Amino acid sequence: MGIGKQIEEMRREAGWSQYHLGTLLGTNSRTVQNWENEVSMPSLDNLLKLCSVFQTTPNVLDDLPREDQAVMKGIYQLLWSKSHRIRR
Repeated sequence: MGIGKQIEEMRREAGWSQYHLGTLLGTNSRTVQNWENEVSMPSLDNLLKLCSVFQTTPNVLDDLPREDQAVMKGIYQLLWSKSHRIRR
């Protein structure tokens, strides 16, 4: 399954419209629609935001090139560890 379909599936499971997801991410429904239709791909920044709003990890986003997966996992782990240090 492509990343666009994964985004769409997670969005629908959450019960959100494209507009709502776009608002959560600081973008718009057209951008979300383009990702879901795989007209464009989310930036690494938006992928991090997607992981955050869907409470998932970057490894769910399987269709990314391996280099981007490695970057995403590293960034996610860094942010996760920082957020847990702050909460303690």
